[in-house]
Amino acid sequence: MAVGAVAVFVVWLFREPLRRLISEEATLANDAPTQEVVEDMIEHATDPRAALLAAWNSGKIIHREVAIRSLSQISPAEQPWPPEFDSLLLSAALDPDMNVRESALGILQQRKHPALPALAAEQMKDFDQQVRLLGLDHLRSLRPTLGVPTVIPLLNDADPLIVTTA
Repeated sequence: MAVGAVAVFVVWLFREPLRRLISEEATLANDAPTQEVVEDMIEHATDPRAALLAAWNSGKIIHREVAIRSLSQISPAEQPWPPEFDSLLLSAALDPDMNVRESALGILQQRKHPALPALAAEQMKDFDQQVRLLGLDHLRSLRPTLGVPTVIPLLNDADPLIVTTA
């Protein structure tokens, strides 16, 4: 009886950290949670950076989309960028999910990241018209000496929209 009472007391004492841990594990294990659930997990975590990285490393679509959008909230532009976020952001710029790519390139542009020209140029090699247009959009913000040499080959693209945009 005393052991049961002690167990109940311990659970009651640590109920909030236990609830948070169970909620985080359940969210990460869920293949298709709502975006709000993943946002809430990251926002209310004791270590939001670790929760964001866990969401990203889950490899699940919703988790990765929310993680990349949460980067700016956890590490504002005026603060130094943690190295683990830098590698996450660079890989996100080449992610198969278009929403993740778009968010990542937008953050790179906002932070004036030195890898933006190369990553925007990499979008030009993609077969998907929307990905090439995304790359062109981000090349537009660069100095002409960086953007123009990358755009010239697109003047022979089979897609008239790509040619016109280039």
